[in-house]
Amino acid sequence: MFSVIRFSGSNSVLRELGIQMNSSKPGVFEEISKRGDHFSIEVSDSVDWADHRKAAMELISTLEADIQERDPSLIRICLDVACEPSDYQSHLLKEIHLDSDLLCYLYRNKISLSISIYSGLDIKADKTGHVSSTD
Repeated sequence: MFSVIRFSGSNSVLRELGIQMNSSKPGVFEEISKRGDHFSIEVSDSVDWADHRKAAMELISTLEADIQERDPSLIRICLDVACEPSDYQSHLLKEIHLDSDLLCYLYRNKISLSISIYSGLDIKADKTGHVSSTD
């Protein structure tokens, strides 16, 4: 499992926010992506969701003043969690519990949540977009 907080918007407003956030947490902002429309801050790469939750809440708490000063129409923020097959293959059930404290924290700071669960299948798409699995 891997999680980041992604900041999306125009290059100039992202750079300004990143520099401002470095005052609150030195080194948190390094550079804008090559595409120029976002930057991400690593939250956790633990296999335990509780570690991701705790790290996300701590990071948001540290940067909360900077986050709340932004114009949400210019900068969008997303807590992005990726679950790889190795995170759940040996489990009958893998649960990511979204408790009310975390959801309220995200809501209060206008941060969206994205959870991507990768299949581990060998999937291919042809030129027309038709998808097939080789498994």
